[in-house]
Amino acid sequence: MTEALIAELSKVGALRVISRTSVMKYKGSRKLLPEIARELDVDVIVEGSVIRSGERVRITAQLIQAATDIHLWAENYERNAGDILTLQKEVARVIAREIKIKVTPQEQARLSKTRPVNPEAYDLFLRGVFHSHRFDKADNQTGIEMLDRAVALDPSFAAGHAALANACVFRLFYVAPEEQEQLEEKAYVELEKAHSSDPDLAEIYLARGKLLWTRAKGFPHERAIQEYRRALELNPNLEDALNQLALVHSHIGLFDEALQETQRMAAINRNLDALRRHFGNVFLWQGKYEQALTSWLLVERAGLPSYTGAHIAWALFQLGRKDEAAAKLEEFLKLDPTDTGGNLSGMQAMLFAAAGEKRKAKEKIKHALERRNSDTSIIRLLRRMCLRADERARAVNLLVGADGGHRVPVLPIV
Repeated sequence: MTEALIAELSKVGALRVISRTSVMKYKGSRKLLPEIARELDVDVIVEGSVIRSGERVRITAQLIQAATDIHLWAENYERNAGDILTLQKEVARVIAREIKIKVTPQEQARLSKTRPVNPEAYDLFLRGVFHSHRFDKADNQTGIEMLDRAVALDPSFAAGHAALANACVFRLFYVAPEEQEQLEEKAYVELEKAHSSDPDLAEIYLARGKLLWTRAKGFPHERAIQEYRRALELNPNLEDALNQLALVHSHIGLFDEALQETQRMAAINRNLDALRRHFGNVFLWQGKYEQALTSWLLVERAGLPSYTGAHIAWALFQLGRKDEAAAKLEEFLKLDPTDTGGNLSGMQAMLFAAAGEKRKAKEKIKHALERRNSDTSIIRLLRRMCLRADERARAVNLLVGADGGHRVPVLPIV
């Protein structure tokens, strides 16, 4: 319910709504509301509870002025479970009215658009999204299975189809290349179903942008950016769309734009680890290796061993600390022995090539290409490794595949 209410309120452009990532850590917190408000830099807090009994759902919501801890408004709502989507939108409309924020006619129309939902399908949807957010292979599979069941029970459930497509896109990072085409096709089908039910759902365009960005061929940057922009038109506070825009812009060398999107994301997400990853990426592409290393070391504890380890090793390598880079790669390979995205093997190839061990470098390049995901940073990294290993034809092919006609930043090789 927290996430659903955030999603509804985020559709109001005049509001800055703090993301789920930032607020969930306060659930059950003993901190006073004024302290939480200072940490999140907000003026107003929505607090509430949900009770479900059989087919009835009861929501208690209250609006609190953060600085003074004064209750501005409170209300109880009770509905049938099938009307839960309508109830969420109603609560969002009332909150927007109570804080006297300007809601555009388009936003009002989106908040007023309601439909009943199968309660069992909605429960499966919530659980499926929960597992999808955990960014783990087993959880991803569980999420897909639950979302499949949700849309089977309620075929016109647009949010369910969009969430299923998003989970399928994420699964592309875990499957063999021969399985990717079928998975991409499933994602496209789910997005079409979602669009036919609700073309104003921001998550459709977010998932479509991700699908374009992760396709094995082409990397159509402009099209992906257009999809993310459309998602943000419908939901100006959609954190993941800002996140994806920052990634795409940094990958095609538009560093100022990447920093702008990261700063916009900082306003709604106080998760410093996520922000440091973005800044670390941009610093790497700009050749500011000391700053990049500092950023990546600060988020090392956040996980993502293949992605984090390769970038830390990359910064160390560029600073001439090759032994430390090799040691860091070994450390992360223990956490991710299969090298899920190929990033760690790619970085190992760079070290072997730099040491003149071309045979080992070629073996690692081969493994990295087999494991390769759609991240263009690893493709550009592999291009430089191929150049070190004197495989210039392969390097050119990799560059063309990653570039797609756009400016690609080139890092100096030390």
